[in-house]
Amino acid sequence: MASIERTAYPHFSRVFTAREIQDAYTPTPEEILLARLHVRNNASLLAFLVLLKCFQRLQYFSPLPDVPAPVVDHVRSCLHLPPDLPLGCDQPKTLYRYHAIIREHLDVKAYKGKEARHTAVSAVYQAAEVMDQQTDLINATIDELVRQKYELPASTVGFQRLHSKRDTPESIGNRVLCTQCPIFALIPALPDASLQRRIRRQKTSAQFLPPFFFY
Repeated sequence: MASIERTAYPHFSRVFTAREIQDAYTPTPEEILLARLHVRNNASLLAFLVLLKCFQRLQYFSPLPDVPAPVVDHVRSCLHLPPDLPLGCDQPKTLYRYHAIIREHLDVKAYKGKEARHTAVSAVYQAAEVMDQQTDLINATIDELVRQKYELPASTVGFQRLHSKRDTPESIGNRVLCTQCPIFALIPALPDASLQRRIRRQKTSAQFLPPFFFY
């Protein structure tokens, strides 16, 4: 399994610099106005803007409890809110509503449905024609989802097989990442590297077989 640190999957820094916090997590006046149009109190204002700034950085919605304290403290300070105001959103419906508003504001599509999955599967399948490292396949999938303005999905671990068919180029998309670990998101159809090399060798060998071999 590829380590998240070795992929292009966005994640929070382990250590924040003052410059990074200032540049990446400072709400603009326009963003604060947007938030105030959709929230009712200071706690909701803080939650909305933390979600927005983190999404801009990560391209997915991090659970609020997972947002690092320096980010929350900076956004809270920018809004001139009490330092003891907690970050949270008690109502799932409210949280989903904020997500929808932020996606619309940023012109990003939610990662759900057949179209999103098809985009990811197609990207990894095409990448597997020329790559065989899991890290490269993950990065190719991420790049294509971002290019097509999809939100990145948010948690996975390991591989699972959807079908029990014998591995072939056509069934390459049967290996997917499971959704059990909150490290990074569901990125389907990541083929096994050794499988890819075997398929490539088979294709190459077939190209040099004499014509009568197929009769």
